[in-house]
Amino acid sequence: MAMAAGEEAEASPLHLRHAPLLLFDHTNRQASSDGDDASPFFLYSIPSKRVLHKRVVEMERHRYWTTPQGWLVMASNFLPATIFLWDPFTGDRIRLPPDREGFLSGGSNPKRFLLSCKPVAADPSPSCLVLVADLSKTVLWYCRLGDDRWLQHEYDFAAIGGAGATRDNVLWSMRRLTSAGGKFYMYIFGKVVALHFSPEPVFTVIPADLNSATWVPCNGASTTQLVESHGDLFGVRFNRSSYLQTRFVVGIGVFKLDLSAQAWVKVESSLGGRAFIVHHDWDMNNTHVSNGHLLPDEVNIKLHMLGASMVNWPAALSDDIGHSTIFGLCT
Repeated sequence: MAMAAGEEAEASPLHLRHAPLLLFDHTNRQASSDGDDASPFFLYSIPSKRVLHKRVVEMERHRYWTTPQGWLVMASNFLPATIFLWDPFTGDRIRLPPDREGFLSGGSNPKRFLLSCKPVAADPSPSCLVLVADLSKTVLWYCRLGDDRWLQHEYDFAAIGGAGATRDNVLWSMRRLTSAGGKFYMYIFGKVVALHFSPEPVFTVIPADLNSATWVPCNGASTTQLVESHGDLFGVRFNRSSYLQTRFVVGIGVFKLDLSAQAWVKVESSLGGRAFIVHHDWDMNNTHVSNGHLLPDEVNIKLHMLGASMVNWPAALSDDIGHSTIFGLCT
């Protein structure tokens, strides 16, 4: 793709002023050690609405996995692999236990990576937990900062999803696992399920009346996605019309989860300067999966802010990004 003059100049694409960024991985370096390390990434800066095209030297000769907290889990290509957390905006690193069990070496198995808090490199607290949810089987891997090994936990999907839930239903919801206030949350069959560690993993279904709030009226199907922002947990509900193709969104409702009151509180006017980057995916059979980040076959990312219209993905990039895997890099 030809770049305009000065498009790549000035600051590194990983400069804080460009955040949040969308990163396009053409060569699937995210989960493979066979990619072309020297090839550049395409990055899209949301605040400046600019395309950035540059090598990220720190990510060469490494596999990587993104987390919603902005840090990347990095694994060197050589054996034994060095595993660490890396902040792409500051360059800070925090050591993680080695992958003695080899659960990170299976690049074809999608996984969801999360942190229970935003770590501080200068003082890595053991209260911060690194969670890896395997999305092909009901297995969790986790460690705390400072640990010397990863722990494995196999969970019972029926205890999470309830009556009628299948293993695939639960794994599908695990792809949307998020964290807030030191715990992890998922949304399945109209219920919010919390996951906390005390010290072993414990799943708790939040009382049903928590979900009895009046959602946005809908004459078709709907999908709800949990989103964490500045320690708060939100539910973003996408409504589809039964009269149009189901991929068309006809309404969006945003609710804040008040755990103390056990209630959804509708966000009426403003998100307080926040923006949610979400991608909706309706059909389990019509979705490309990588690292737990689900992308429709036709890339259709929406940036939605209350008080503003929904912004479609820049059409000018459609031909250039092709079938790239897309990740968000946030601060």
